[in-house]
Amino acid sequence: MAKFINPFTDVGFKRISEIAEVASLNKDERRKYDASLKSYRDTLAVMEGQYLEGELKGRAEGEINERMRNAKNLKENGVPIDLIAKSLGLTQAEIESL
Repeated sequence: MAKFINPFTDVGFKRISEIAEVASLNKDERRKYDASLKSYRDTLAVMEGQYLEGELKGRAEGEINERMRNAKNLKENGVPIDLIAKSLGLTQAEIESL
């Protein structure tokens, strides 16, 4: 049995309708539409950049915390501080403060 497609709810028809609406805009309306669309896309790009920046910052902080935990464990198990510093890329002062 053939599937009934409701043109008022089908995504494809909605998209075609949106395209037709944009195509029927006059010059001034099209200019405003394009400016609005650019603003929207710019906002999305900024938000995505902030999200990615936050994600990278979170990863970096997580890596530092992991190195500090590892350094603390090694120190508690008697590994020399200079060896820990060399191995984990931390300063001796950071390790001594643990």
